Amino acid sequence: MKAIRNLVLLLILSITASGIPLYADSFDFDSLATPSAASVAIEASTIDNASDNIGVEVILTTTDKHIPVIFNERPLLLDIYSDDKLVKSINYDDAAQITPQLETFITPNTPVKFYLELNQEKLDLSNGSYTLMIKTVSDLLTLGTISVPLHFDTDFSYKPALQNIDRRESALLLYFPDNEYDYLIPITRVVPYTTTPLRKTVDELLKGPDRSLGIPTGTFIPTPQLGLNGRTANIYLPADIGVFQTQSTTSRIAYETFVNSLTSINEVDKVQFYFNRKIVEAGFHDLYVKDPVASPEGPRLYLGSLTENGRLLLTPDFVGSIGVTIDKLFDMLKVGGHNAYRFSRIAAVPQEVQLISHRMEDTTLVLTLNEAFATIYQDKPAHRDFMLEAMLYSFSSLDGVEVVQFELEGVTDYTGHNIPLGTPIIPSKYINPEK
Repeated sequence: MKAIRNLVLLLILSITASGIPLYADSFDFDSLATPSAASVAIEASTIDNASDNIGVEVILTTTDKHIPVIFNERPLLLDIYSDDKLVKSINYDDAAQITPQLETFITPNTPVKFYLELNQEKLDLSNGSYTLMIKTVSDLLTLGTISVPLHFDTDFSYKPALQNIDRRESALLLYFPDNEYDYLIPITRVVPYTTTPLRKTVDELLKGPDRSLGIPTGTFIPTPQLGLNGRTANIYLPADIGVFQTQSTTSRIAYETFVNSLTSINEVDKVQFYFNRKIVEAGFHDLYVKDPVASPEGPRLYLGSLTENGRLLLTPDFVGSIGVTIDKLFDMLKVGGHNAYRFSRIAAVPQEVQLISHRMEDTTLVLTLNEAFATIYQDKPAHRDFMLEAMLYSFSSLDGVEVVQFELEGVTDYTGHNIPLGTPIIPSKYINPEK
């Protein structure tokens, strides 16, 4: 307010210096209204609303004559929520495109306007619906917080699982790290038929993933010698395996790549590691490797990993077996796992889809959903296929579930829907085909 009064004094001095008579009773000091929340209205709306880049305009208006306002250097506090949960606080400077003068007036003819640009990738936010909460920061004016609904929906490509392969081919399940090195992604690589799947799997792992996938390329395991004892694959490594021993992330990825990839072979149940032809207590940066290691068991939440090439890959997230019910797993499919709300993490099920009921029929889990399940992605086949397969693989990871069947509430005639309804579905072994 002091700065505003200084402006008024400068105005008076200027008029006096010009020789124009100025009388105290002729100056309307009441035209400088005292600011109050009641005299100022704040509105916000989205404009230039693209699927991954949203413009937000914030406008302060008044019906009074003149409202002086002094804003903080960062005049708006910006928070993004999802279902009443704070997801991210945004630095004003990162979003602001147009900022008014920090010391100004609001009049009926001159509202104060801000323009914000919210880029989904820059904000590192996943696809989905959010609420932007906006609060002004001013020394003279205290206004309430207003909200603006946001919806991000970056497009992606998706390849459904293969249902079968040629008898002259073999399908190998190879695990490679995602771009953040948080998860291992199962990739199906089809090769000419092989009678030595253990050797072939390791050889293909050493080649790394195809560049077209958009995930890190290169070799993520040390080169081993191999053996098969019953249903246990023996991995023989030298005593010194370099970065696979000294770097924790690299070591963890190598260990998990061996275990997950090799136990996906029909003839292999466990993996036994040897260092310098000996079984040791610890390896791979102090991981316990004395005993044979089986593939991890328990419920898995399948989310989408968005790669640098815009392809979405189904990615399992082990969620633990304690307290994981069908209803809880469905709710988790709407959020996206431990690293939720990240740009590269896409949750499979939109909020509009609701699980009405479920029942078990022998080993078949029957899920009854609302109509949105069949209609929400009618014009987006990649989104639809991803949602279906993420649900299929997630629920079939539950103990006792081998088959999943989808139904709609109150609907018995499923003709006209381009989504599998009323039919038992067994998840394919050939997830995430590489090409």
